[in-house]
Amino acid sequence: MRKNILTATALTCAIFATRLEHSVAGNADSNTPPAFAEGKDDVFVTRLRVAGITTNVAGVRDFLANVTASPEQRRIAKTWIRQLGSPSYDERIQAMEQLRRRRIALAPELQQGQTNSDPEIALRCSRLLHDHNPELQDTLFIAVLETIVRRRYRGLLVPIERVFEHSSSPDVYRAAIDAVVITTTPADIPTLQDWLRSPQIAKRVLAIHAMGRHSQASQRNCSEFLDHWNSSVRLAAATALARHTPRTSLATCVQLLNADQAWIRHDAACVLREITGQRFGYWAYADPPRRKHAIQKWSDWLATSSPTSELRPLPVSWRFRKWLGQRLICRWEANTLEEFDQHQRSDLAVTGFNYPWGCWGTPQGHRLVVDTELRKVIELDSTGTVIWKREQLPGYPTSVQRLKNGNTLLALSDPNQLVEYDPHGELVWQFPIKSRPTTAQRLPNGDTLVNLQHADRVVLVKTNGDVETLVEGLNEPYTAEMLDNGNILVCNTDDKRVDEFDSAGQVVWTIANLQNPAQAQRLPNGNTLVSDQRGLFEFSPDGQTVDHWPLIIPHPFERKSDRVRFHFY
Repeated sequence: MRKNILTATALTCAIFATRLEHSVAGNADSNTPPAFAEGKDDVFVTRLRVAGITTNVAGVRDFLANVTASPEQRRIAKTWIRQLGSPSYDERIQAMEQLRRRRIALAPELQQGQTNSDPEIALRCSRLLHDHNPELQDTLFIAVLETIVRRRYRGLLVPIERVFEHSSSPDVYRAAIDAVVITTTPADIPTLQDWLRSPQIAKRVLAIHAMGRHSQASQRNCSEFLDHWNSSVRLAAATALARHTPRTSLATCVQLLNADQAWIRHDAACVLREITGQRFGYWAYADPPRRKHAIQKWSDWLATSSPTSELRPLPVSWRFRKWLGQRLICRWEANTLEEFDQHQRSDLAVTGFNYPWGCWGTPQGHRLVVDTELRKVIELDSTGTVIWKREQLPGYPTSVQRLKNGNTLLALSDPNQLVEYDPHGELVWQFPIKSRPTTAQRLPNGDTLVNLQHADRVVLVKTNGDVETLVEGLNEPYTAEMLDNGNILVCNTDDKRVDEFDSAGQVVWTIANLQNPAQAQRLPNGNTLVSDQRGLFEFSPDGQTVDHWPLIIPHPFERKSDRVRFHFY
């Protein structure tokens, strides 16, 4: 199925040394990279500021220290709640501040206060509970934990464990694991040793991860947990060992591909792929028969090839994608770029485009959007202010991707080119490719996945200039995405369907009967986001619709949905 269709002699990569014009908002000179390279617009920090949480280490420690409450603190809280109805303004404000700091821990007392006969007390308790919705609360926990990681705050091991009294979210779990790895110091080793013997699973998991990162001698401690009855403990031990002696973790990770919880299956597969370089098409959210087929491939590899295969230690930052939970949406007819958080609350709306038809969100929460008709790409900060742009592109852009090195990759559907610009706006790579490239995705190994709409195929542009066909026989495909398991998700527009193809080019998952679909993206929870002329749909792995955003266009005579392109990041 995979074959070379063009070689480097037929298609040449042109590297240009000519500096191109670019624009950066503010007073930066032409030699200063745009603001995205500085990481000044962190979404997690923004979320904390909105919630009134100071983002320095003292503020983060204070927040974590107050997510639990002692019996004495609960007794005092009743006094603070009565004080909310005090005739003294100063006393009311003082009580509000004390309760606000502890509103997560004191949620039961505040909920009871909502029924107080004093309307002032009831109203203020309701205000304090505004962020106690469990989903909103998990978002806040993740923001705190990710801030610890990004700013490398130390000495917060014990406070981090407290979040598990209020959350069982896998995303919070993962964020806490990453945070303890960063925050742990040698002084924490006695605490970690105590946690290893704790009956509380969360403490054991955090201790295993922290010790696996910071203590070579702790490998013996980790090994004894490879056969633990709890799958999250086994995963923690295998992950910790994979950082030092990856071969000892292989068998346990393969076993965990059958775990009951999908997120554990997913993380075990990620560890296996990272240390072995193998994929075998395993998808943690697939149905059991499909998982069984891929697991058999992993088992065969483990028995025959693993003893002699070269393995690489698991890096600390092995979860290479940090999902912010944001949905960035290009609305074609409304000529608007909008963004929503994971609770469908609008964070941003920018107008003034002619044809917005491709977007990308960065880990810092910056937004890239292409205007196809005006032949430009711009980058916006959290306020919608332009901080970087590249105008007068040599063609019409239909997709954009910000690369890890800070460069920007674009697919130009006309005149059939792929281009890459550095942070200064200099064109550093150009690749001519016929048949209307509508999307381009740079892969970790440097190859580029390209959707060729008029050739009815998806190809791989290799670093040496060769072009290899991965999927063919399509019908006007519009987008293609390489998934973590090595399969390819294709929005097959004229066939009105989205298909997932395995390495042999066979369809292994599909959503049919769509109406003029424009894009598809696989989400971290295993669902698939698809846009068609009815709006934006989210489908579960078994093909059921779990969410629908109609995205209605305001019109005096008719109601219809806008066609959109999007990026979940």
